[in-house]
Amino acid sequence: MHPILAHREKLGLYLIVWFIIGLLITTLAVLSDNFEWILALSFSIPITLLYAFVGLSAYYLCRVFPLDRGRTLQLIVVFIFVSLLSSAMWAVLGKGWYWLLSQITELNAPADLSNALMNVLFGVGVVLYIVSVSVHYLVIEFEKSNALERREFQLKLLAQDAELKTLRAQIDPHSLFNSLNSISSLTTGDPAGARQMTLLLADFLR
Repeated sequence: MHPILAHREKLGLYLIVWFIIGLLITTLAVLSDNFEWILALSFSIPITLLYAFVGLSAYYLCRVFPLDRGRTLQLIVVFIFVSLLSSAMWAVLGKGWYWLLSQITELNAPADLSNALMNVLFGVGVVLYIVSVSVHYLVIEFEKSNALERREFQLKLLAQDAELKTLRAQIDPHSLFNSLNSISSLTTGDPAGARQMTLLLADFLR
């Protein structure tokens, strides 16, 4: 599953960032096409949040085309093509959404989106998708780093467990039994020797 969609906190932060981008596009619409603020917000925020989920698709492309395979030219061609295609579709959807808004609202709005605003949407879409690709490559590398750290930690635990098992196996039960019998025999005739042997056995077991 996508690492952002799998965590509500990350998804919330991700959508907040895109909401801010939507506010910037709202400002551009007001300044370039003289939109009313309500119309500009109604136009910009939905299409920006929609494109936020389109940008999540970059994660799966980044998984299919990892950086460590040395196919730099192929990566550049693929991601430029995908960014141009997704941005063009976004601009067309934006145009259709604007037409729908103009039909269902009574706000004083231009008859159609200007070519300047369409070009801005297209250019911003390309840049945002490339940024999304870069961010997802960072996310993948971070996941790999965490996986390696977890694996190293697990290997250390396994090595320690194997060492303990080896030490336990070195303690022959028969030797321990004979040592205890020897100590028992010494307690009557040589108490000091029994004490010394007990201390030696304790050191050995430690």
